[in-house]
Amino acid sequence: MALLITPGTTAATSADFTLASGESTTLYLSGSYDHTCFATVLVRTSSGSYPVAYLSGNDPLKVVVGAGTFAVERHAGAVSFGVDRD
Repeated sequence: MALLITPGTTAATSADFTLASGESTTLYLSGSYDHTCFATVLVRTSSGSYPVAYLSGNDPLKVVVGAGTFAVERHAGAVSFGVDRD
């Protein structure tokens, strides 16, 4: 397990991580999240960042398949939560 975003309530963006062709990783919410928690998985390209998946308290786990460079943005809210990666 790798901590991408430390639990908190403010908006935050993880460091970029790269997946090679055929590689995958599991992203999931951590901490005491609830249905109000929300994070966006972004793919980074030469022309910008684009959403490719969403994590929420109702859907707290996603598998991302490479190739590409990715990051996760936590949206601000009242409940403290983080994002982890396996």
